[in-house]
Amino acid sequence: MAKNDTANGLNSVEDVIEAADAITNAADVALQWVINHFEARQIDQAEAHELLASINQVRHMANTLYATSGDSVVNGLGETQQSVLNIINEAKNTIRTIKKAKMMIDIIADMVALAATINAGKPGPILASLMEVKKGAADIASI
Repeated sequence: MAKNDTANGLNSVEDVIEAADAITNAADVALQWVINHFEARQIDQAEAHELLASINQVRHMANTLYATSGDSVVNGLGETQQSVLNIINEAKNTIRTIKKAKMMIDIIADMVALAATINAGKPGPILASLMEVKKGAADIASI
């Protein structure tokens, strides 16, 4: 499906797949964070378990986006594709700097919500989720 609206992101199958790739990359960074912090005994088994379960949810939603990308195309998002990807990548980069498990849980929960709203293909909930991810990343970066 060709892009027909360059001012709005997620408006083609390719854009949805690109977002799924970015979400998967953020999950990869989060997984490495959990492994590193668990091995360094900076998080306990229960925290690691909760984080791994949440990261798996992010991956599951991203995988769903790959499989249903044609149904997840959004019309009139109001954000460019680059803006969508920038917000996801801000979260991914912020994950590397997180010191406490609670912060990781919060940003991963925001990523689960974002992936789910993209899957639903409804602009309003996607925009709200994007803003939560952006706010969460900014909050972590300010610490």
